[in-house]
Amino acid sequence: MKLYPQLIGQTAEFRALTDAFRAGRLPACVTGASAVHKANIIAALCSAHHRRALILAADEAEAQRFQRDLAEMGMHCAVYPYRDLVFRAMESHSREYERMRLSVLAAVRSGALDGVICCADAALQCTIPPQELIAAPCGCAPGTRCRQAACWLH
Repeated sequence: MKLYPQLIGQTAEFRALTDAFRAGRLPACVTGASAVHKANIIAALCSAHHRRALILAADEAEAQRFQRDLAEMGMHCAVYPYRDLVFRAMESHSREYERMRLSVLAAVRSGALDGVICCADAALQCTIPPQELIAAPCGCAPGTRCRQAACWLH
């Protein structure tokens, strides 16, 4: 997989992206390339600059495909899912998406991820403030009381 970053690094378009990256002219958008080529470009940029990426996908399905493609290129990325909003009382509802979203945020905070992939809807949704995420305990032991937010991280 080292050959592709070397080859793409020779193109004028990639050099323009690298120059924009170095000058802080971000975010950047790549159009006209297939999804796997976009993933290759992202992996090459992150590798060349030793930086992490926030990747906006058109929808959740595309985000999942990006994650698989980037994993094949050696990047550890997570999908930050969109959360459905519930505006009425229900018998029950799952907190699965809240747990998934908080685990991605915690992984970003700890530096465990090379990138986060999400659709624009998910990126625009409010979430827990960073101070609360940092202050949240690491977990709950059986038989003890804990804040609900602490359990969402696991």
